Amino acid sequence: MSTIVTDAVTALSGNLALLPEGSGVVTIDGLTYPAADGSASQLMQTNGSGVLSFVDAPAGGLEFVETIAASTSSTITFTHTVVAGYDYIITARDVNNSQDLATSTVTKIQVATGGGPTFQTADYTHQLAYAQGTTVAALRDMHTTGIVWSADNPGGAGGVGELWSGEMTLFNPGANEITDGVGFWFGDRSNDLVSLSMCGGRSNVAEVVTALRVLNGAGTILTGQFTLFRRKTTA
Repeated sequence: MSTIVTDAVTALSGNLALLPEGSGVVTIDGLTYPAADGSASQLMQTNGSGVLSFVDAPAGGLEFVETIAASTSSTITFTHTVVAGYDYIITARDVNNSQDLATSTVTKIQVATGGGPTFQTADYTHQLAYAQGTTVAALRDMHTTGIVWSADNPGGAGGVGELWSGEMTLFNPGANEITDGVGFWFGDRSNDLVSLSMCGGRSNVAEVVTALRVLNGAGTILTGQFTLFRRKTTA
């Protein structure tokens, strides 16, 4: 075995490649690296003795996928390609919609298929129960163009501080089956009333979902942050 001692190594092309000979391995500072790349979404682990390897992500843990900040957006379309075997969780934080309650705008989720992708814009059902102040109501099948997340606009007419936050879980949408979703939101209004809702819905078409997006029934999403996570459904 040869040993090279130097203070610095400069790559001429901007990249530095360490290539072992034959069946040899690359060891840096006592850590031995895998001889080949792992599969998509695998994690690297150590055996505690300096040997690294790729393993599947454990089931149950949340994996960050991407975050999109709304800026007068008609839709929030995630670039991630949905993979079977994962539940997908979308969180919304400090969302401010442009329309008020009277316009019957809702924030909803649509699923898509194919590489285009092609979004499904009809054939959804939902059930939603919400409370605002002392008023409690239940709504069903009010909108069939998406899995409804918020009831009308909990944030009011785009006023300062009239914001809502929430979470929606879609169960294994990448499988070739109907996609179910369950979520909640909480918001406040300028009249000092607060709104809280639990909601559930589904896409009534059994299909392999490849993409997800969030959109309003009317108007735009002025501000807010939407973050996509995923959770492996099996070990």
